[in-house]
This record gives sequence, C-alpha cells and structure tokens, in this order.
Amino acid sequence: MGCSGSKPSASEPLHGHGLPTLLTAPLGGRKPLKRKGGLDVSCHASEGSKWHSELLAVSADLKEKLQDPQFVATRCDLDGSGDLDPHELKQAARVYGISFSGSSAENDDDGSVDLELLMDGQPRISKERFAEMVASQQRTTSIRTVPHSLRGMALGQLQHLETLFIKSGWLAAQCEVFNTENAQAIANGTKFRQNPNLYALDAFVVTPMSKPGTCKARENDKLQTIAEARGMSSFSELVNPCGLMVHCFVSHFWGHDFSSTVTALDLWAKANYHRITSEKESLVYWICLFALNQHKVAEEVGENPREGPFNAALAQATGGAVMVLDEEIRPFSRLWCLFEISRLKDLQQPFELICIDL
Repeated sequence: MGCSGSKPSASEPLHGHGLPTLLTAPLGGRKPLKRKGGLDVSCHASEGSKWHSELLAVSADLKEKLQDPQFVATRCDLDGSGDLDPHELKQAARVYGISFSGSSAENDDDGSVDLELLMDGQPRISKERFAEMVASQQRTTSIRTVPHSLRGMALGQLQHLETLFIKSGWLAAQCEVFNTENAQAIANGTKFRQNPNLYALDAFVVTPMSKPGTCKARENDKLQTIAEARGMSSFSELVNPCGLMVHCFVSHFWGHDFSSTVTALDLWAKANYHRITSEKESLVYWICLFALNQHKVAEEVGENPREGPFNAALAQATGGAVMVLDEEIRPFSRLWCLFEISRLKDLQQPFELICIDL
C-alpha cells in the first residue's frame, strides 16, 4: 500500500490536465485521445455520450472562470456574506498558490503576503481587494488547487470506481490480505478490520493514487483511466482538475459499504436528475472522502467546524443534500453528520434521507 515518488517543486502547478479524466473505462485498450490543445481525456467507452459531453463542457467553462479571482472568492465564501474573512481568504489564495506571512512588509522575500497588512485592521476584505492582491502577485494563470465547493464527483465517475475496484473484487482482496497480515493487531484492538467501505477505499485507492508514483491501485487500473498525480491533492482534483459544479452534498458514514453508497446515490439520481441536469450520470455529488486532500486533512478542515470547507459545498449545492443511511442508521451517531444536518437547517437547504431500499 502507498505510492513511491517525489513531490514536485512548489513552483509547479499541481494540476496539469484541464478536463475530466475518469469517466468510464476505455474499450479495447485504445490509447487516450488528445483534445483541445493536447489535453488528455481518457474515457473512450463514453465518447459521444451526453453525460460525457456535459462534464467536458462544465470543466472547460470552469477552467476559464477559475482565472477570475472574484469567481474564486465567491466559491470560497463559506457564509455567503459577500466578502472574505481571514480563513476564507486563505482558502481562496491557495487557488493561486499565494501564501501568507506575519511580516511587516506586504511582500516577503519568498513571495508570501502579509495577512495583517492586507486586512488593514478589518475583520473581512472585499472580493475586489482580493482580486487586486491576486493581480499584484501575477499568478492568475497558475491554478494550484480547486475551491472546495467545486470538488465534486459525477455519478458516472463514482460508478466507474465501483466497477474498477469493487465489482472486480480487487478491494475485497486487498482487505483480506490486510486482515490476514494484521490478524493479531486486529484481535488486540490496535488495528481495525478492513472491509470494502470508504475507509478501505481511502487506504488502498484514494490516498495512494492522489500522490505521485506507482501503487497497487494504479497497477490495477490497467487501461489508465485515472490521471497520474503530479502532486498531493484531493482525489476529485486528480480526476476533475478544474472542478465540477456540485449538485448535491452527501452526508454519510465511512463504514458503509461503498457499493451500497453508490447504489443509493444512483437511485436518488434516477428520481431527481431531470430537475438538475440533463443526464443521470452527470449529476455531481460532494463527498468528503474525494473532496478533501487526505494528505493534509487537519489543515483543510481547520480548527472550527464552521470554518470547514464543506460549509461552502453545503451552501452552494444546487440540489441540496442527502444522507446515506445504512442498516444501523449510524450517520446519526456521528458528530460530523449531526453538525452537517444543523448547518443544512441554518442554510435552509433541501435535505433527504436515502438508502438502497429507496
């Protein structure tokens, strides 16, 4: 488990592709097509399909919009206030690779910006001021990360992951090996038994594939349907380098079987996609496993839950939110799930409970 390889230098953009790369497995071992200036689009089984075309169009549009600092500021505005507090400002600045310092000069030798000087004693700054700061740094063409509210995964992409790693039996085999090798530690309670759920998907697929180098999961992707990582990022940024507009936020328990989760989302999409998007497979879900950079979760989530990146996703999801229930209704025993429900109430967003017996 895990990948080998070195991290790229800080001067390199983390996302080299501009269009979605994980849509469905290519057929017949065909080589990836080159489109739009040489951008790699690896999804030949769905070439010409409506949902494939729809995702490509959304991604191309977002690639342009992310050059606009005011658009980025809006996507990072967690509370919808119209301006940015220091936490929101830091998230927006990361999109352009801008960091902050506490020096007395507006620009340090290392190119970082003095946060206190920028805020000028005010609790928030306007989006216009943020745009001025980005322009002064001359980094508007180097997108380093995608705003959290745009880190969605299309249903078709989730179904491809299910086919590649779950239905093939690959993830179950990895879990079996882990459980055998760690039987004593599991019996002692120092390690947890692995099952084909979101915990295992993180351990064997999401985290190793979202950093540079080779790993067992990448070797299993023989047709190379998932882009190679150029830096440590969230999985959604790996497959959707310019992001996707999120339709529905997903609250869930990581211990739930991944296939059951995808089935529940598919059932909800069948009943609702017509009012949100043109194709069921292009309905975009925000799932924390894929949206957060699992290599630096603490940094991304922050110290205060109300500053967590999922707040923007909750507020800006056009179709509201769903909670995926398992047989034991365990999401209601998870603090984060309960907090998400509370935030949804505050935001007056639509909310539904769903399961595989919908």
